[in-house]
Amino acid sequence: MERDHLLPPAMPSLRRSPWMFFALLAMGLYAAVLAAGFLQPRPAVEIPWWPQGSLSLGVQTFSWPFALSLTALTLTVLLTAPARGARQPLAWGSGLFVLLAGMAALFSANFLTLTLAWALLDAFELGVLLFQAPTNTERGRVVALFAARFGGMMLVAWLAAVQGARGRILRPAAYEIVLLLAVAMRLGVFPPHAPFLRESQPLRQGLGTTLRLVSPAASLWLLTEIVRGGLLPWLMAAALAAGLTGALNWLMAPNALDGRPFWVLGISSLAVGAALNGNPYAALSWGIVMIVCGGTLFLTSLREPALAWIPLLATALLVGLPYTPGWSAAQGYLPLGGGVSWLWMTVHFLMTVGYVRFLWPGSPSPPLTRGERAAYVFGIAILLGSGIFLGARLTIEAPPGKWEHLAGLAGGALLLWGMYRFGDRLPRPKGSLLPSLRRLLSFDWLYRRLWEAFRFLTVISQKFAATLEGESGLVWMLVLLLVLIAALFSGGPQ
Repeated sequence: MERDHLLPPAMPSLRRSPWMFFALLAMGLYAAVLAAGFLQPRPAVEIPWWPQGSLSLGVQTFSWPFALSLTALTLTVLLTAPARGARQPLAWGSGLFVLLAGMAALFSANFLTLTLAWALLDAFELGVLLFQAPTNTERGRVVALFAARFGGMMLVAWLAAVQGARGRILRPAAYEIVLLLAVAMRLGVFPPHAPFLRESQPLRQGLGTTLRLVSPAASLWLLTEIVRGGLLPWLMAAALAAGLTGALNWLMAPNALDGRPFWVLGISSLAVGAALNGNPYAALSWGIVMIVCGGTLFLTSLREPALAWIPLLATALLVGLPYTPGWSAAQGYLPLGGGVSWLWMTVHFLMTVGYVRFLWPGSPSPPLTRGERAAYVFGIAILLGSGIFLGARLTIEAPPGKWEHLAGLAGGALLLWGMYRFGDRLPRPKGSLLPSLRRLLSFDWLYRRLWEAFRFLTVISQKFAATLEGESGLVWMLVLLLVLIAALFSGGPQ
């Protein structure tokens, strides 16, 4: 009876408990992924697809930390579900399906497998978002968002056709630019489509967190294969603009769930910038920060003095103390030698300020049983512990890092405190620069003008088609034919 008392209510036994079944399944997956990272040789499998090629999966050095982080995230979603009041077996099963699709992308050993894994993941997420979209306008935003992802997927499909079904992903130096563009398109960094990231009805806390973090992680790991710095300066500018857009919108979001897409955009932009600087360890670390710190924030529901270690550890991982993922991640924009590196540190600072703003305050904790509280604490501990383990491992493996970001972030925090403390004594400008900069970087104005131009061209083409289909259409066709013939022969000998 004591053992049953430790289980969440309405979940008394393994036989009658969907939650216990999914939790044990996620624990098994986590243990398997953790063990796979230490096995030599690395596990690999090939599935025949057609006579000329096959689907190939294999545990790789840079994709394994993403897989471990995502498995820890999914396990945490399940373990914290009773404390969050979430009792939806369909959502739990869907979360595990999303995890498996994401792991298929992470462990893809050729471009064909990667394309199919992305397609499976996108199809599921698109279906969920379209089902939840309340209006046609919101559905249009979702379709526009996935159109960019589809473009990135088509680039990788083209690589699969060029390199062959057996082409390996590992160190594809000849295809770095194409891979970089594909990842940037799928992350929303290029072309910048921040207007399409807003959602009127955020997904539920558990499945929504899994969807929002697995999908970018399934693309981010490819940045670790970019080994040459200085690629595509214009893409660096686009990534920086996307990072500032994500950071400002994240900072000004009404709550963490509304700002969740901008958390992904801001951290993903930092990862792209690190890859463009030729630092694969930093790109990998930003992905771990996005999953571990983001998952902790979006799943944390208890605000108690006894659990103060949760926000403290999560903030330490994001700030970038030594032997944390943030330490290796910050090396992607260090040393602070030019204006671009200072702008990247500004993005890091704004993301941290928004994170602390959402993580520390909270509503009183609901009454929980000992079993619910124990499962909640164990789940958050697994997620943060995985982040600390991976951060320490990356710090040891990566080249020695610099500490300038800590001084910069501390100086920014001191400045922010001074503005808050003595803000009433400072002169107030007649307008606010922050909202204006946010509107400028949101690119709403650009997409509105492009949409108006598209509608104008549509009207012109419809009128032109109506003219050709009318009674005078034959005459106009003859006139156009004569003009075409005259144009063709005008360049001949005189």
